[in-house]
Amino acid sequence: MLGSALDLVMAAGHPFYDNDHQKVDTSDYSFMYEDDYAKLSGGETDWNYFESNDDFKKMAQGDVKP
Repeated sequence: MLGSALDLVMAAGHPFYDNDHQKVDTSDYSFMYEDDYAKLSGGETDWNYFESNDDFKKMAQGDVKP
């Protein structure tokens, strides 16, 4: 995923939540490699990582710098 030409990925299988947005006891990395998630959420990529509702609101309002 990190090496692809994707511009935007949303709702792509957060490892800590199920499909109903309920926190899970055991992380599920079947949609994304654990290392990729750590890099994305840790700010170690050129991508912007959004997780909170406030982050998404800022993105929708254009308040996010690439």
